Amino acid sequence: MSEIRPVHVAFRHVTDAEPTWQYYGLDLPVVGGADTLAQAQSLAVDAAEFVLGASIEMIPVLEWQAVPASDEAPAVYVRTLKTPDAQWPPRSDFAQWLRERIAEQPGRCTSFANQLSSTGDIVACAILPDDPISQALAQTPTHGTVHFAMPTADNLCWLAISGPDTDERAPEARPLRDLGISNDATMRELMARIEPTCTADTPVRSLTLA
Repeated sequence: MSEIRPVHVAFRHVTDAEPTWQYYGLDLPVVGGADTLAQAQSLAVDAAEFVLGASIEMIPVLEWQAVPASDEAPAVYVRTLKTPDAQWPPRSDFAQWLRERIAEQPGRCTSFANQLSSTGDIVACAILPDDPISQALAQTPTHGTVHFAMPTADNLCWLAISGPDTDERAPEARPLRDLGISNDATMRELMARIEPTCTADTPVRSLTLA
């Protein structure tokens, strides 16, 4: 029996684009689009299996536009990993809250403009404290940065993770390997190593996979 390959594919909803749903592989060179999410997912599976010559397990990542691109700033997309477990409903709710908050206050992402994702825009990823670090790493491109937002009891912690071949990483970015933490540890444990106390005034912390 041939091995089934897991493949992460981002499905991006862009209101003013045609087609509305666009997809691109996070770990495989596939791109395309369709009018509905279901159609885009079907096309993505066909494209990925053609490239790999094998069956795949698609791991969908959903992205919604929070702020459109302008002459002054790139677009901002809020991303969330869709999983078939109990973590999906709260992660989806948090992603919706984050998208609404960014849309209401687009200036909050101004400082992210020099650390773009592989798509040339800002990607803010909603992630939960109990999500494993490996989940964040699987969504970090080789070239580019993803800004992870994690909720706490009364605040929001931001962590920018840049891929190993990213040129525009934050100068203060620390190598993840220097923290001596397992990829199976949780995002809560990772943030505790970086910023034990997260407040509304805490600046974005940065890591690099280089």
